[in-house]
Amino acid sequence: ITDQKRVIWYANKYVFESLKRQESVIKQRAPQFNAENLIGMSIDIFHANPHHQAGLLERMTEPAVSEFKLGNYSNRVIAKPLVNPQGKKMGFVAEWHDMTHARGLELEVVKMIDSVKSGDFTHRINLKDKEGFYREAALGINSIVDIFDAWLKEISRVLGGIEVGDLTQTIFDDGSDAGVFTDLARHTNAAVDNLQQLVMQIRSSADAINNAAREMA
Repeated sequence: ITDQKRVIWYANKYVFESLKRQESVIKQRAPQFNAENLIGMSIDIFHANPHHQAGLLERMTEPAVSEFKLGNYSNRVIAKPLVNPQGKKMGFVAEWHDMTHARGLELEVVKMIDSVKSGDFTHRINLKDKEGFYREAALGINSIVDIFDAWLKEISRVLGGIEVGDLTQTIFDDGSDAGVFTDLARHTNAAVDNLQQLVMQIRSSADAINNAAREMA
């Protein structure tokens, strides 16, 4: 929260922690910046053209959202005017969101989707730098790809057996799978069973024809 002159007079713990992480990058633009001394500092320090930014804030009547990068960090700031009950502007409120993990996850998901679309199921989202929601989301996405990869390999194994005349290959179905995966296993195994029956019938018919031919001879 800042006053009308854009001087910070309150910041929560999250903002302090975010700016502390990015302090070395901010110092490249503003060497005098110190995250621990945030209170009493002017937000002009964050802008390349403070006069222009001051004009935008002065004219602000509705919330404004901006996204920008500081080095490898991605940030989003939602700013809005702070007004009293009489409608007089008293200062400004800004929400600072460190979007680095979110943007990183988005890029990894896009890369994984591109790989899957091309038939490559080897890529997984790196969990090393993920925490909280982003780690749970990454685990879930990796799990989905693992499931599809395993099922495609199973189907490929069965079809590969059929290709070389091995009709003993089936998909293991212990009843633990649900929905379409259960249907897929049962339909595939039923198809293999039907092929086995068909081959047996053809062999039986062939044997009967051979026996009849020998008798006629």
